Amino acid sequence: MALNIFDNQTNEQLKQTSSTSPGSQKINNGIGKDFAVFGLKVNLAKLDELISKNDANKENLQLFKDHIEKAIVDIEQDIAKFQTQQYPNHDKKAVPYISYDYTSIYQKGIAEPEKLGISESAILSPNTTKLYLLGYPSLDGQQFLMRNYPKNLTNKPFAISNDSFSNGLALNDILSPNRSYSSFGFITFIENSGLYYGASGSLVINDYGLPVGIYSAVQTRGGNLDISGKAGYTPFVQIADFDSYGLAHNLIDGTNKKLFPKQEKSYRQNLKKLSENEGEFKDFRKTLLFPDGP
Repeated sequence: MALNIFDNQTNEQLKQTSSTSPGSQKINNGIGKDFAVFGLKVNLAKLDELISKNDANKENLQLFKDHIEKAIVDIEQDIAKFQTQQYPNHDKKAVPYISYDYTSIYQKGIAEPEKLGISESAILSPNTTKLYLLGYPSLDGQQFLMRNYPKNLTNKPFAISNDSFSNGLALNDILSPNRSYSSFGFITFIENSGLYYGASGSLVINDYGLPVGIYSAVQTRGGNLDISGKAGYTPFVQIADFDSYGLAHNLIDGTNKKLFPKQEKSYRQNLKKLSENEGEFKDFRKTLLFPDGP
């Protein structure tokens, strides 16, 4: 989980200055952001063996395998796509996720990107036409597939506006009761995207297909099926420092010390530590995102 991701001194400073903290009855363990990565280890040979047997789960097991194989192909295609051509807010490297966030560029601008190690060829855009969201909100005890931007609603020409930004939320009862964290970072809101509760954790992508964050907040209007309200997502990246939002960070890869000098934990940095130890993650050192290792 994205908990206390900076050096100890910075974590403590951000804890003290956070605009959103747990209640006084909670134990404040530092700072946190509504984001987590978990690993799932699947033995495909064993899966094939189970599928070959004529049992009641054969169809579901085959569907599970198909999803895994399709996901691998999709990631490989995305890596090739974003390495071949320069897209806005991407560094043209192997990780097919947004590299430079809209909020930092929209609110502050990046006057001297080369000092942050950003290539001169990078296209730093403060906005995009649409941010797409697909999820399974829970309505009356059942989950349904829903998407934002329904055809019957009028959309603004751009996804980001002056009122799109808010502080992150405090995290309560994380992993154990009363274990809570003050917020850091921000939430970015999207119009006509209020998918109701239960869709949290869904991926948010821009109009080029780059993942930009995770759906984490909803502003409802009227009934459960009225999605004309706003949806908030937790961005993967923040490349500027803010008094209210905290320091620059990258939840996927925080190893660029020009951009993220005080960050010590990210998916990539944690993967390196875990893969160096004996345990479940030892065989995960090389991945599609980091083929040479973390």
